[in-house]
Amino acid sequence: MIYFSVFLIILATFLGGFLALKFKHKLEILMAFSAGLLISLVFFEILPEIEETGALHQISFENLMLTLVIGFLTFHLLEKFLLIHACQEDNCLSQKHRSLGGWGAAGLSFHSFFDGLIVGAGFQVNMILGLTIALAVIFHKISDGLNISVWLLKNKTARRKIFYWLAINSLISALGVIFGSVIFIPAKNLVYFLAFFAGFFLYIGASDLLPEAHREKNSWSLILANILGFLVFFVVARFF
Repeated sequence: MIYFSVFLIILATFLGGFLALKFKHKLEILMAFSAGLLISLVFFEILPEIEETGALHQISFENLMLTLVIGFLTFHLLEKFLLIHACQEDNCLSQKHRSLGGWGAAGLSFHSFFDGLIVGAGFQVNMILGLTIALAVIFHKISDGLNISVWLLKNKTARRKIFYWLAINSLISALGVIFGSVIFIPAKNLVYFLAFFAGFFLYIGASDLLPEAHREKNSWSLILANILGFLVFFVVARFF
């Protein structure tokens, strides 16, 4: 199942790229759904798992929440340093991210390694957690492929080079999955690792995807897509 997840992550990245090239103005619903998916993953799957594992190893839940906050802030700072964000009054409606071509794609590819790493770590806990995290990452990778392609198109990058960056991004994610599943992490340390990356998912969902989805317009379809994303992992946690 790990290698099948790797295949789907790679496929999702290229799917996002194709969607961006073909329907780049009609993808707000996908981003709203993905945001709900990532945030609900944290609350309904990862937090209960780290609370249970932390109690088993006598780890304070407050310390785990501090680790989550550190993870959130770490990726916030990494993104700010690796990607140039600018939203001026005269161009907010047309562009949220102003990247320097390949530097923007490189920054997004850098954090893709951590996408894969958390999937591998999830499989170390158990198969179900690994698969649910993989599902959330797959939807997120569609968004990644979309963002890379849109950013590069805005910088008038050739399509051939866009697919080059999509390949790099997907392969780095795959390496993260393999690395996270092969390198043994003791359960006492793994729970901190999961808490740290729970902060990462919260950051991506709440501070990146959700504002991006509502950037140009607000509609009931976006709100319903976001709620549907939340319901997916609620149903998984409640019934499966």
